[in-house]
Amino acid sequence: MKSLINLYFVFYKLKDIENIKEILQIAKSLSLKVIIIPRDDASIDYKQLNNIYKFEVMNFNTFFNTFKDKKVAFIETYGNKFVSEVDLSQFDVLVFGAEDFGIDLCDIRKFRSREILKIPILKDSYNVVSSFVMVLTELNIQNIL
Repeated sequence: MKSLINLYFVFYKLKDIENIKEILQIAKSLSLKVIIIPRDDASIDYKQLNNIYKFEVMNFNTFFNTFKDKKVAFIETYGNKFVSEVDLSQFDVLVFGAEDFGIDLCDIRKFRSREILKIPILKDSYNVVSSFVMVLTELNIQNIL
């Protein structure tokens, strides 16, 4: 299925297969481009998940080499700006971090054209699916989605 927007949604080293399934169901309903960067210790069978929705799996080095010249936004709890304060149409890639440790700062720093964005939170963090839905809502508000 062809994506409606030219934006990649990347999920960095998620650990919970149920979160991945929910993300894929949402992505399927909107025909989004999804990339999953697996954990090094992952025991998840990603091929089995392709029956939910087609997505790509790539290690971080492949992801970096593919997108190093693109504009990347990392969604984190310590972002510089809220997603609602930025024109999200300027980005080619949105990266969401792992449930337990987010996104490795060393990996973020490898990208020259990057922004670290946050969503409004009243606690330490949200479930990755909730964060994904909040960003999708903001994309809709900005008439991107």
